Amino acid sequence: MLASGVLALTLAACATGSSGDQVTDAHAPRVKLYDSVADLAADSGLVVTGQVVDQTTATDIDDVSEFTLSTFEISTVIAGAADVAGQQVVVRQHGSAEHLPPAPLLEKEGAYLLYLTPSGLDGELAKHYYITGANAGMYQATGSLARTATDTFTQIAPEEGENLRSNSPLWTPSAEHARREGPPRN
Repeated sequence: MLASGVLALTLAACATGSSGDQVTDAHAPRVKLYDSVADLAADSGLVVTGQVVDQTTATDIDDVSEFTLSTFEISTVIAGAADVAGQQVVVRQHGSAEHLPPAPLLEKEGAYLLYLTPSGLDGELAKHYYITGANAGMYQATGSLARTATDTFTQIAPEEGENLRSNSPLWTPSAEHARREGPPRN
């Protein structure tokens, strides 16, 4: 009970703006901080670029927890199952525009580089993904939808104490990348 109260106060204290009952920006500390983009990729089942083509909210796990479900159309598979290129996946995020989200929500029609983790849920929800590390695996494309190895992405709401590049070119995870400070150069 005490832990729930502390979490609620922490989340409420992190809200940075509101309009009526609607919270416009929220932030909660994460359990795991990443030392490198390679570590983030290692924790992800899928690393992809693409665009949010639809969004809904749902309380499909229990009657209380609200989730934003973003339909994400995959343009490029960086790591993971190559056969999902051109397909759509559902990305689950805690919260909604009306309820305090612990991390920023994807925006409809936004172009992103996402590090995704399988949901681990049962039934049809097993096909859904979470963003690895909540906001750690969320990079927004600069300019139009990224399609080349030189396009860049900006990490959304970087976490203090984390060692992830805030502007990251599209890259392919490799052992060599893990030993270098930046992404491989062509």
